Amino acid sequence: MATGAMTEAQSQRGSSQRLLVMALWLLLMILATKVWIGWATRSLSLFAAALHTLVAVVSLLFSWLAIAATKRGTREIWGHGRIEARLTVCLATFLGMATCIVVGLVGAQMQWFASPLLPRVTIDLALVQLVGGMTTLTLLVGMIGRYLAQLWQSPNLKFSFRQTLQDAGVMVGVGGGLLGCAWGISWLDPWLALLALGITLMDAWQVVNHQLPSMMQQVAIAPEALAAVTHQVEGILHCYGIQSRGMVGRLVMVELRLILHPECSDLATAIARRVERLIIQHYGPAKVHIYFEGLVVAQAQRDRIVS
Repeated sequence: MATGAMTEAQSQRGSSQRLLVMALWLLLMILATKVWIGWATRSLSLFAAALHTLVAVVSLLFSWLAIAATKRGTREIWGHGRIEARLTVCLATFLGMATCIVVGLVGAQMQWFASPLLPRVTIDLALVQLVGGMTTLTLLVGMIGRYLAQLWQSPNLKFSFRQTLQDAGVMVGVGGGLLGCAWGISWLDPWLALLALGITLMDAWQVVNHQLPSMMQQVAIAPEALAAVTHQVEGILHCYGIQSRGMVGRLVMVELRLILHPECSDLATAIARRVERLIIQHYGPAKVHIYFEGLVVAQAQRDRIVS
């Protein structure tokens, strides 16, 4: 049973990784297209929408890095490492700089709309159709990813693809504004740029706030406390290799190894579930990985957060 669960979990991680690679490739292509069209048409709303796509890309990249590191076994416990922490700092710095630039350009465009330094937005129906096609593709990626995340019971994938769906929503508004610009309503572009920029900053904070518990490197719960909780379950002889990361009350990742009484070896899955429930009762939301003599039980491979 344990071997079958391990095989199923490894297959699910491989499928999740391939899904994320495809989604990342598509969103990067869409991001590059948005920047190119924004530069060619001088549309500030498209630049702001490109920043939101960047946030969605980073969210997917976080999920991919976590799955890849777990699959390679380069991290002893699930979570994010220094690469993700540095990436977060770079994202925050870049978004701060880009926000200042876009806001400055929006102010200049509103004040001197006919200035040669800031010419009018030039949009035609062909470009609007291209933007509509990108929006449709983003929506399809988000819907497929969200469906598979629910099927695999993966909260991290679900959160990442929710950002993709929100990116499609932003593009619906921007596409409508560009259509208005094509009809001569040029003042829509700077206002939509401000709106898209505000949504981008809020979603960027959600991404960082969601990933923050996984980036905490210090011990979340004392090993002695977790051992005491674990020994409340009958049939456990010894608990060792205890590790925990995250934030108590938000999300804690726990990894531990158990030695069972020989007569309880057939009850490994039930014992693992009882241990998980006890940890959640004491410390709140948790993701628990439990190993028995080097084999991970089926419960620990579901990769879900229990609230």
